[in-house]
Amino acid sequence: MKHLVFFTLPLLAAIGGCGHHRPAVSPDPSPDLEVRADQEARASATEGERVGPTLYGVAYHDDQFTDFRMPLEGGNCYWFGLAEDPGIKKFAVYIWSPSEKRLASERVRPPQGVFKHCAEQSGVYRLEGKVGEGAGHFAVVIYKTKAAEKPALVQPQKADLAAVIEKQAASAAPGATRQGDFYSGTADTSEWYTSLEAGKCYWVIGAGEPGKVKKLFIYLWDPQNKRVTESRSDTENVMVGHCAKTPGMYKFQAKVDSGSGEYKVGVYVK
Repeated sequence: MKHLVFFTLPLLAAIGGCGHHRPAVSPDPSPDLEVRADQEARASATEGERVGPTLYGVAYHDDQFTDFRMPLEGGNCYWFGLAEDPGIKKFAVYIWSPSEKRLASERVRPPQGVFKHCAEQSGVYRLEGKVGEGAGHFAVVIYKTKAAEKPALVQPQKADLAAVIEKQAASAAPGATRQGDFYSGTADTSEWYTSLEAGKCYWVIGAGEPGKVKKLFIYLWDPQNKRVTESRSDTENVMVGHCAKTPGMYKFQAKVDSGSGEYKVGVYVK
């Protein structure tokens, strides 16, 4: 097991107020600080493992803080048990990433509390204990637990557009058979050609991705390039029907009038 190495930096800032009575600060921290800090961390991380030594800081007046640097391992959660002398009235804790980006902070109500942080990357982090008001010693005890595994992202299943079209065909034109393969498109408009026989009826049915394609239109032209029919739907599903009197190659177009996404078109004959 790797041993954590902790570094305590000297007090970095002190802004004292004149005329304020401050409690006397003993030369050494009280032994009960470690006991109370350990209880706080252990109570929150019931299955955790204690890491590193007890860390101590001291403030002699308002807004004085102590920095600690410590290696944390990505994938672990760390529980910082905190305990303060009675002379500390306001206390806060901050944590910075190995790249010195502040990640989180929390105000802890004295005389003790706990602060949790789950490390996403391994490296040396900076923890700061700051006495906002008062004076005295404080202690930090650290426990670690394994971070809960993040649930795998469930990719939404794409709609079976072919099945949607087949269902529409079975309802609108029972007994009709599909002529050729499905036509697929993603552009705003797509054009295709299909051969129609005189004396037969045809259905051109389109379906777009639900929630993406908002309005889908279908247009049909005869072999002389004359538009013979169209359907403008306010949904992602659309259908036109035409009984051909003239044989030849007919052009049909699918147009996404609102939205964007994949769509399919099927031609059925009866």
